Amino acid sequence: MKRTCKYLCCLTAIVGVRFFAPGRFAVGGDRRIHIGADMPQFAAVDVTGQKFEYAHGGGKPLMAVFLSVGHQKSDRAVADVKKIVAGLADKADAFQTVLVIEYPGGSPLPRGPTDPNSPASAKLFDKYTRKGFTVLPDTEYKIWGKFGVIATPTVVISDTADKVLWVEAGHGYNFAPVVQSRLYQALGLEEASQAEQAGQVKTVANDTVSARAKRHLHMAELLKKKGRAKSAIREIEKARQLDPNSAPIALELGWMYCQTGDAAAAIKVVGKVKGANRLEKSKLALVTGWAHRLSGDLDTAQKHLLEAIQNNPRLDRAYFELGRVYHEKKDFENAAKAYFKALSGIYDDK
Repeated sequence: MKRTCKYLCCLTAIVGVRFFAPGRFAVGGDRRIHIGADMPQFAAVDVTGQKFEYAHGGGKPLMAVFLSVGHQKSDRAVADVKKIVAGLADKADAFQTVLVIEYPGGSPLPRGPTDPNSPASAKLFDKYTRKGFTVLPDTEYKIWGKFGVIATPTVVISDTADKVLWVEAGHGYNFAPVVQSRLYQALGLEEASQAEQAGQVKTVANDTVSARAKRHLHMAELLKKKGRAKSAIREIEKARQLDPNSAPIALELGWMYCQTGDAAAAIKVVGKVKGANRLEKSKLALVTGWAHRLSGDLDTAQKHLLEAIQNNPRLDRAYFELGRVYHEKKDFENAAKAYFKALSGIYDDK
């Protein structure tokens, strides 16, 4: 028993260092993809049953578009992307476009067939397909996990040297001009300065609620990097006042409340929103479970953490929190298994 407890303490410490290291404040933390980093390599089977592989050394920019079926902003984003790609018909062989789509598996979306490449699934993805696009159903968020994507939609563009040139998360008023300019930059058709200008178009004239919320979130990121958690929380709270129904903002705020030990506030904020897709739902369940563990309600915590893992088996933070729940219940065998899964997930993604 003493040996088991000592082993668990070591394992908890190792995993805890990984999760509470500087920079891991937001959901996904340092697994979010950064501009200038190597574009993640991946392989998957598309909706036609063909294998697709992205590997370094091809010399072609890649535009990876992460979407959710039945999500309005995803639909608007893919419509914009189709127009952008259509305008580059003469450059079709110079770059690749991949749509990485969350495969529907539960409410409120209709339950899809178990095989993402079945005729029924292909029909479901019809509106996303067109010549020149590769459509990849991501049933277990393997590609989403590699890229650290948390927002729907998200566009990631690489340059010819396989480096991340740009990441555009969410669908705002300037989505289309920014994505087009960054893709043109990747193809050498536009200078970086022109692409920067595209992102500033109508910024003053279009001082929307979304734009103001993003400014508060950006300020929160800067404050977190300086270790000023309470000030960061205040900025995220301001963003949430502007957009109280936003799941990503609620997740960011709930995560920060858990980081600072305010379990009641975390439960309250995440309980008022619903995820738009399985990925968001899994993270809402994670934060809810984490907060209940902090409050001492271990049975409720266990229930929500298992739900998070069921929706996204690659959510390593959920395994870590589940391990802590088992640990506090003195179920050392299951605690060790959960900690091991958390640690394996962290290093498998490296």
